[in-house]
Amino acid sequence: MKIYGISGLGADERVFDQVNRYLDHKIEFVPWLEPEPKESLRHYALRMAGTLDTQAPFSLVGVSFGGMIATEMRKVIHPQRTVIVSSAACRKELPIYFRGVGRLNLVPYIPNSFINVPRPLINVITSIKDEAQADLAYDIMQKSRPEFIKWAVQSILTWDNDEVPEGLRRIHG
Repeated sequence: MKIYGISGLGADERVFDQVNRYLDHKIEFVPWLEPEPKESLRHYALRMAGTLDTQAPFSLVGVSFGGMIATEMRKVIHPQRTVIVSSAACRKELPIYFRGVGRLNLVPYIPNSFINVPRPLINVITSIKDEAQADLAYDIMQKSRPEFIKWAVQSILTWDNDEVPEGLRRIHG
């Protein structure tokens, strides 16, 4: 069975490297698409779902922001299993201040230079102690496009999903 993996915000396929070492069926990374202007998280997830082969049995794994995408996808493409890792499954699970900040629509006005965080600050934000893991986090963040990060943050802040799909499984860390 295929397992499709959707990484967290700003991450790439490397987020699944460690777990893939232990799986018989490797997680196949679903690449990020270029978001359309003012596209909702729901619409974006539907476009991503269209890139998957859903003819044979498959499962979804979403990490953080990828879990929100997987939740929206589950409602329309019906995988055998959907597992979200360290993620919210609906709007009410997000901190209330996210929803308030989202209504202000300030994210588009944040300078791109604020998105490219210096290495020492990334180490503080992520609390990573292992040097190799810190290098990986820094590399991933440096390769993330600021425009994508800003779109994704705004879409999280304005996510309107109130439905937790039946059968959704969660792993919190």
